[in-house]
Amino acid sequence: MEELGSRIRSAREEQGLSIEDLHVRTKIRQRIIEAIEEGNLSVIPGGQVYIKGFIRTLADELNLDYPELIATLQPVEVPQPVEKPKTSYRPSVFPFIGAVVMVLALVAAGVYYMYLRPQPPLPPVTPPAADNPPIVEDPEPTDPEVPPPAFAYLGIEDGREIYEVTTWPLELVVRATTGNCWVRFVADDLNLEVTLTVPQEHLFPAQDTLLMRLGNAKAVEILVNGEALPAQTGDVKDYTFKKSGP
Repeated sequence: MEELGSRIRSAREEQGLSIEDLHVRTKIRQRIIEAIEEGNLSVIPGGQVYIKGFIRTLADELNLDYPELIATLQPVEVPQPVEKPKTSYRPSVFPFIGAVVMVLALVAAGVYYMYLRPQPPLPPVTPPAADNPPIVEDPEPTDPEVPPPAFAYLGIEDGREIYEVTTWPLELVVRATTGNCWVRFVADDLNLEVTLTVPQEHLFPAQDTLLMRLGNAKAVEILVNGEALPAQTGDVKDYTFKKSGP
């Protein structure tokens, strides 16, 4: 067996391979390759069948003659596991009895606490006088404060959609949701043109009236002071956002 291991080691070293290289190529664990090269085959699990399989794989990888190698292999005795004598087990009843006693003690404590423990006397209840019945005042209903809407739609004038905005300064956000959109914005001496692509958005602030034109209105979402306008349709659309009043 030492001759077999020496031949495998020599072939590996002549080819410039380490044990780790041989492990990567053959998927055989390094400690098994080391045991085969050292002739210590008794530590290899699986017995003679597995050992012959490892030697065949190594021989194929190192271009060695497998029948010639295996002829030098001596039978390997694999130690058999020692069976422990079976012992009969009889569970003890003492833990069960202890558990029953504990449950009974808890039940007895609960019965005493709920029913047998002396209860303090209840204070006397003085009924109200017949001629002075208690007066119960109904709380005045209060109406919850509902904030006014951020805008109101006034209709179409000269081809422009007119919106009356409640709170100024105005923060108008245009967000591309389904496609690109060209936007022209006019407000406070500012004239701005931008092209939005999904999912870009742009904030257009204004202190006074705001005019806007969209090149692809159906592809965007419009927020007026954080509140969304109804979904838009069509392509080119003009808008006017103005303050309340005439």
